[in-house]
Amino acid sequence: MDPARPVHSSLTYNVLVVALVAMIGAGAALLFMTTGSPRAGARFELGTGEAVDCPFGSGSPVCYRFSMTNTGGAEEYARCLVSPAGDSTAIFANGEVSYESPVAVKPGEIYRLYARVDPGPSKKIAEPSISCAPAV
Repeated sequence: MDPARPVHSSLTYNVLVVALVAMIGAGAALLFMTTGSPRAGARFELGTGEAVDCPFGSGSPVCYRFSMTNTGGAEEYARCLVSPAGDSTAIFANGEVSYESPVAVKPGEIYRLYARVDPGPSKKIAEPSISCAPAV
């Protein structure tokens, strides 16, 4: 070893420093991707609908229950739209094709939505589709 040459300038030292910095960066990136950004907004995902009995007196032969989950990073009110399938009609329990949650849905929280479905001229009933987004 040359006494005039500092130990920290060796090739092995430089390789280890670069590897350490790369591992710290990869760890920080992995942590960010798995926990989400604290500024990330709400994002609502819906499961498939499940046919259930409608409340007595609703007049509809079948209702569908959907589970909506806030998979985003912030709590937010949800605004949802229901679209019928085929020639049937579909509305939410409030009698409208749109619905806004009365409370903010927290990240990870599951919120249940119900849609009433009535058959059209073909007398067939099909599962409606629902889409939700943060209310503005």
